[in-house]
Amino acid sequence: MKHMQDNKQWDAVVIGGGASGMMAAGRAAERGKSVLLLEKNLELGVKLKITGGGRCNITNAEGDEQKLLSHYGKAKSALHSPFSQFGVKDTFLFFESRGLPLVVQKYSRVFPKTERAIDVFRVLEKYLKQNKVEIRTNASVKKIKAEDGHISAVIVDDEEIIATSFILATGYLYLAIQ
Repeated sequence: MKHMQDNKQWDAVVIGGGASGMMAAGRAAERGKSVLLLEKNLELGVKLKITGGGRCNITNAEGDEQKLLSHYGKAKSALHSPFSQFGVKDTFLFFESRGLPLVVQKYSRVFPKTERAIDVFRVLEKYLKQNKVEIRTNASVKKIKAEDGHISAVIVDDEEIIATSFILATGYLYLAIQ
């Protein structure tokens, strides 16, 4: 088995190149981390580009965090921390400061004003490039290696990729943990 880039250890490896993976990778890199984004498809954001009938419902405009979280049942307590760190206002600021105005529509759903999911994708793609995230597509993670209860590496094809941190941002996860 070979190691990627002469045993380079990444600060973070993000598995999954959808909206959440792109955002997580961009944010980690923005904070100065070396980041590798792995996507099993030939390109990033495959589902993102067609979501919402091609319009992309980005978020919900409910500004009251407690009211928003009340819709998540038992998951409410687990979601409090992420929503308090990056909430609805942060989402608006993120996209609008990057030239993509948002609009609130029926049922407090938020869409890009252009009503084009591809525009959301382009903002996230530019975010990755600006923050120098290394992207590897057609890279399906076959195994996750764990040591002392922590992920230490992932196996992609015949390569072992090591990192300090791993972010699993996949819609469906079926991996073997060694």
